[in-house]
Amino acid sequence: MDTIKPDKLFYIFNTPIFNKRGCDFDGFQKYLLYILMFGRKYPNAGQLRTMLSDIDKRIESKLTSHGARFTIEGYEGAEDNKEVEFVRLWGLVENVKSMSAICAQIAIENVSVVHYALRVISRMMGSIGDNALRDEIVSKVCKRLIDLLNSAYTKLWLQDMAYSRDKEYKVSPYDVNLCKLVMGESTQLWNNDWLKNKLIEDFPQDSFVDRKVLKSGGSIITFRETRAYMDASNEFVKANEIKII
Repeated sequence: MDTIKPDKLFYIFNTPIFNKRGCDFDGFQKYLLYILMFGRKYPNAGQLRTMLSDIDKRIESKLTSHGARFTIEGYEGAEDNKEVEFVRLWGLVENVKSMSAICAQIAIENVSVVHYALRVISRMMGSIGDNALRDEIVSKVCKRLIDLLNSAYTKLWLQDMAYSRDKEYKVSPYDVNLCKLVMGESTQLWNNDWLKNKLIEDFPQDSFVDRKVLKSGGSIITFRETRAYMDASNEFVKANEIKII
């Protein structure tokens, strides 16, 4: 047991039991709360990535297989009280604002999994039919995270999630030079004073931003995971019956 990391050992003995509905928490909101509490016990632990990646894949799978969307329905008083942002999600009544707030708190307390937590938010936002609600939630998440100390890394992922909204409303609240470059602002990524003037003038700084990707990309955050490569390697080993001695 001493060779197993404490966070992984805790997860093994306290792992949620998943069923056909998704999980035994009677909803994804409670699953996210479990992840938040786990992160407070083991900040920035590797198992946080595993759990956030898992819940993201479960949401993606449900949306893909059932063509589901987040809608405000299925609770008493929905038509009269638009402030209550409950959603009916695959037979479960969820609160999309609360789920986004929990993800944001996970990101705040565990900087190493910021992109995983924001990906879950972006997954939900990409499936909300109410544009006003989506913009409101994204704005609140950005406001909550953008003023944190040493948050340059977080701001890059926030912009990735909110780029479509930022472009539509012509806003760019990020003070990171890379973010400014993405929005087409004139900025200097690093000090080039030691170069000759001709080199400085012709330096292809704008080429760091792939405009085609920005134009074609959606609001859902995507990135490569190390675990995906590991899984692919394991499948290769199984397929070729490679024995490791």
